[in-house]
Amino acid sequence: MKKQKTGISWLLGILLCLLSSNVIAFPARKAPDLVIEFTENESEFLSNIDRSQNTKEYIAAYNRYMEFLDKELNKAYKIVKSKLKTKQQLELKKSQREWLKFRDTELTLINSWNLKNYGSSAKMSPDGYSCNIVKNRVLQLLHYAMTTTNKKQSKPKYPDYSKVHRDWRSFIPAEYELVEKIAADVNEDGKEDIILHLGEKEVENDEDAPYKERNAILTVVLNTKKGYRKIAEAKDLLMCFGCAGMMGGASFPSGVSYENKLLAVDWWSGSRFSNYVVLHFKFDKSTNTFLLQKEHAEVRDRVAGISTIIKTDYVSGIEMIDSETKKIEKKKIRIEDVDWGDYCIDYTIINR
Repeated sequence: MKKQKTGISWLLGILLCLLSSNVIAFPARKAPDLVIEFTENESEFLSNIDRSQNTKEYIAAYNRYMEFLDKELNKAYKIVKSKLKTKQQLELKKSQREWLKFRDTELTLINSWNLKNYGSSAKMSPDGYSCNIVKNRVLQLLHYAMTTTNKKQSKPKYPDYSKVHRDWRSFIPAEYELVEKIAADVNEDGKEDIILHLGEKEVENDEDAPYKERNAILTVVLNTKKGYRKIAEAKDLLMCFGCAGMMGGASFPSGVSYENKLLAVDWWSGSRFSNYVVLHFKFDKSTNTFLLQKEHAEVRDRVAGISTIIKTDYVSGIEMIDSETKKIEKKKIRIEDVDWGDYCIDYTIINR
């Protein structure tokens, strides 16, 4: 019996050693390192900057690098947002707004440098600092994305559009008020449908209320045989009250119109450096909602009197930056998925 126990113990010992060895161990599957991926992708742009021989080449290389960073910024923001729950998404959006304000203030300072005070580096140094500001935010968002434990939503969740009401006013939430009402035959059935621009109400008895940001919603309501039915509710499309800077004025900054079967949303934002954005949506019968067709964005330096115009057509798959044209991916983007925060274009692009 002793020999049998000894033999069994010996076999168990060998088995445990094998199980603990690297020979039969299965490697753990690692999540993708987004920071490493970003660093690898940016290396080409940094190399181009290092290889530049004169000021003109430096400026061109920095402009390409900034375009890359802008795309990475939007990409990183969307990755983080997709991993968060609704309440956390709102907190992220608020954080991004505050960062954009910081960025714009810094860029105003940086772009005030001139040849008289800074010599030939007056252009290259601002470009370098501007890129670092955006790069640091990209890295910050990527770290957030890698440490977030919430499950990623595989598909965007849209509101329940099945409810029907006799009165279109029933679609206005209690905490919102009507900013603008537009009548339009959206689905071309001969009936008058309604487009609602709704703004969050100002809190009563709050001295700071006039200075606080308030959200805006765009809602589209169809006039059906059974009553009014909501087909679209865009909670992130319209710029919020107090978010547009000096150009926004003391009202909800987004304008809404409907003409030639196109729903248009536009706004001005900024101060010295300003953005003018126009988005065109068209009703799509196959999805029973509005899809983004075209984007027009104009970035201006109002002091220097220079600007850059960016036009994007998702139907034809063409993007034009001033006179430069390139092909892009054709996309079907629902109106609910459009966020005005994605159109806060980096002002250094006007120095191309």
